[in-house]
Amino acid sequence: MSSELQFTELEETQDLLQDLLAFLDDNLLSEEAAASSIALNISQGHDMKSRSRIYYAAYDRCRREKKKAERQALVSKVALYEKQLERLRAQRSKPCTNSKWGWVHAATDEEGRRRKAEEINRNLKGILALQLNTTKILHTYINHEALLLTQRVQSVMAQYSPYKTPKTTGIFRSFTVIGEYLKGMFPRLRTSAEFVFSSTSLAMEDPNLIGALMSSANVKCEDPMVGPCIELLSTTPLPCNFKSAVSMLWTMLLEKKVVGSHAGSYTMKTKLLSECSAEFGYSSSDIPDSFGYFDGVTLFEKHQDDNRAILLWASMLVDLQGKPFSLSHGYLCVARPLSNPQQESVVRSSSRLSSTLFGLSADRAQVNTPVARKHQIASKTRLERAQQRLMENAGRQNED
Repeated sequence: MSSELQFTELEETQDLLQDLLAFLDDNLLSEEAAASSIALNISQGHDMKSRSRIYYAAYDRCRREKKKAERQALVSKVALYEKQLERLRAQRSKPCTNSKWGWVHAATDEEGRRRKAEEINRNLKGILALQLNTTKILHTYINHEALLLTQRVQSVMAQYSPYKTPKTTGIFRSFTVIGEYLKGMFPRLRTSAEFVFSSTSLAMEDPNLIGALMSSANVKCEDPMVGPCIELLSTTPLPCNFKSAVSMLWTMLLEKKVVGSHAGSYTMKTKLLSECSAEFGYSSSDIPDSFGYFDGVTLFEKHQDDNRAILLWASMLVDLQGKPFSLSHGYLCVARPLSNPQQESVVRSSSRLSSTLFGLSADRAQVNTPVARKHQIASKTRLERAQQRLMENAGRQNED
């Protein structure tokens, strides 16, 4: 009986299992059908949408033109790259086909070119050094010639004619007596000026150098005219014509009135002016001076022709007893330079200032060299300042 029960349960179990499998099969089929139906619906809807898209002719034309432009740009870039490649290939050094050693031959050629370049550089350096040495030699020669010329001009301008002035003696009680004595000196001064400025040694020098700016100051212990003195020589080129230079220089001399260290420390007493001469009498009787009280007279005289003018000056100082203690004189020459006679001029001057004006002893045997040197430098400085003022005034004359 128990066996019958087991058989019955087994059959029921098998039936239940079959029913379960059938149920599962039915569910799987229904899910696949639903999925296929959904996919079909989606694909049908997509086809309907794609079929419903509208294409315009303008849009298609723009799209084609854009693609065409892109293709042309790419073609241009390719052509440019090809040209650059050809250029690089052309610039690349060609391998040596005649040599079996390749890079060794190239290195040897490069070494040969380098040595040749070094040899050329050495030759150029030698030529430059030779040229520099030649330039230095020429520069030294020119400086030496200029120095010799300056010394020659100074030596000629320092010479006075053999017609000498006797030593000053006597007592000078008034301005008139002093003036008469100075007027007697002027013929001899003019003779000396003609001798110096008409010297053939000056006329034969280089005209380009004779008009160069120059100044010098020398202490002369043995001068037959004034005894110990300081001699001033100068040459000043001016950028104005001859007539303007003469008028300007004459005006400057008359405005100066007193030449030397006493300019400005005096009281004017007498004054006589004419077209070609001037006489000034002055005194320091009202103004104490380092030399004490003194009276003095300064005379100026002008001689002018078409191509040259000579300006003479002389000055004498006497103490209150009428004894002369200072005598100074000089002359200036204004001429036309040969380089530009119509628009330029040159002024040469020679002056001798009495040494007593600078604190030196009147005794020719006693000269204090340091003091003389000090006043020599100071006199040269004043001379250079006068040259500078002269050139500045000439520049203003030229502008006007």
